[in-house]
Amino acid sequence: MDGATIEEAPAGSAYRLRGRQVVALAVIGVCALLSLWGTPREASSAAFATALHEGQVTGWELDTGHRYGVQGTAFLEVRLGESPPSTSVVWADTSGRLYRTDLTTLLTLPDPGSDPVLDPSVDPLAGEYGGGTTVDVGRTIAANTPQGHQLGVEGLGWAGKLNWPLGAVTIAAFFLLVMGTQPRRRTKWATFWYLLIPLGAGLAWVVARDAPWSEQMNAVPEPAPRQRGEIRPGLVRTGGGRAFWFAWAASLVLAVGVFGLVSWVPGFGARPEPPQGSTTWNVVWPDGHTGSLVEQERLAG
Repeated sequence: MDGATIEEAPAGSAYRLRGRQVVALAVIGVCALLSLWGTPREASSAAFATALHEGQVTGWELDTGHRYGVQGTAFLEVRLGESPPSTSVVWADTSGRLYRTDLTTLLTLPDPGSDPVLDPSVDPLAGEYGGGTTVDVGRTIAANTPQGHQLGVEGLGWAGKLNWPLGAVTIAAFFLLVMGTQPRRRTKWATFWYLLIPLGAGLAWVVARDAPWSEQMNAVPEPAPRQRGEIRPGLVRTGGGRAFWFAWAASLVLAVGVFGLVSWVPGFGARPEPPQGSTTWNVVWPDGHTGSLVEQERLAG
């Protein structure tokens, strides 16, 4: 620990936000709302089919495990080895909302033209969209789209990029952290962990409280890079260890709150279910055979 000391800064006026802080916080807030809007809600297979039949789907793609919007229970994701193939589809409706639908039942329908004894299919997504006897996802979605409403093969369009602005702002914050002056309330390493708190919450806290954004903190002389402890009466500078655990805890609390928001708040929750038994999937297999799926019944034709 560096034992350097810092002169006590002159007493300042009551804490207040500067103009550039207000602008920065407004930008972070807008980016966070866009990212939250771009977080997929749950939608059943029947709800997806109904949206397709009504021409409300503007794009789709297989859920490959990439993050969409606000995902995960903390700021750090560790993936070991290959992820198992997903049987879910992420799709966008005309309002720009994203939904995630599990198509396991649909994708594992047996092809009526195949020999079940010779059927080697155990992975519903072998190859691009599955092979052998599995359902062709792209052609099936096209078969359920009304005439005159051309749905692209894949892609979510702008709805799949709603989390990009927040990502860009966060990357810019990391750059400014590396190139800028020493923060006053915590070390740069500690600030790094704060910036990883999801939804821009940690970034907003840093902008609101630390130098060079804060007039009061900017008046405190710049500390040595690794200096910790009390640097002036009432101001204690913390290191990365404490910030690491605080960021984990804050991320977990935030994730629970966001989960509750997107799950139960009207307009953010799951897509409403259509009337029972009223939705039919028109199914297409790679070899051209067609069939149908009504709710949970398997009616191959």
